[in-house]
Amino acid sequence: MLTKSKIKKAILLLKLKLKEKIYQGRLKYVLENNSSDTLVIIFSAFSPRPVYNYMYTLEKLRNADKLYILDDFGYKGSYYWYENGHNTPLILVKSLIQAAINRMGYKNLVTIGSSKGGTCAIYYGLMFGAQHIFAGACQYYVGNYLSDKPDILNAMMGETNEVVIAKLNDMMPAHLRQHKGSTSLIHLLYSPNENTYDKHIIYLLADLKKYGIPFEEIIDNFKDHNDVGKPFSHLLSIYFGFESSGRSIK
Repeated sequence: MLTKSKIKKAILLLKLKLKEKIYQGRLKYVLENNSSDTLVIIFSAFSPRPVYNYMYTLEKLRNADKLYILDDFGYKGSYYWYENGHNTPLILVKSLIQAAINRMGYKNLVTIGSSKGGTCAIYYGLMFGAQHIFAGACQYYVGNYLSDKPDILNAMMGETNEVVIAKLNDMMPAHLRQHKGSTSLIHLLYSPNENTYDKHIIYLLADLKKYGIPFEEIIDNFKDHNDVGKPFSHLLSIYFGFESSGRSIK
């Protein structure tokens, strides 16, 4: 049975799709222009079919421009990195974000995502020096994460073997090393009770400390990885001022 909330979300998604554009003939995105000097970029997680994430949560956000980027590369997504062994997604996403910054002259940048989207929020947030990066229950060793998902791995890398797994495992650690001392503040939401923590989060936290990248931990207690959406939406609502807590983006 469809609830009012689900109906509203479906309507919002439809409105978003009607605004969808395609960058350089391949990369799908929606840019909501609110004539702001702040750009918020939202990256999508894995789902049965690629969709834009957190449009319902961020509907009330009127004092920032919003750039939703869809990851429909490969089979169910690619971390916006590779498709069939080529880094076309990475090149396109980097070019799209840079083009938006050049065109609109944004002074502030915020990146957002959970699970796969959180990994990408950190990756591209550090790349572009975002003031704030919001990541929920993200993967750090992507090769290991995809090792039991051969359809996704093969569609990304064009093959499935230990070499490509090792390459993907180093994507995030190498990126953190490259951005040692970054001033981007990472707001990392996670739960010690779900499997991402032991396999990814503890290593991400260690390397953030090692490379002097500022972060804050928001610790929840959800047990299923798929349940990250609710506490992550709550986190965004607090920081963007939709709910009172005395904390907001500056």
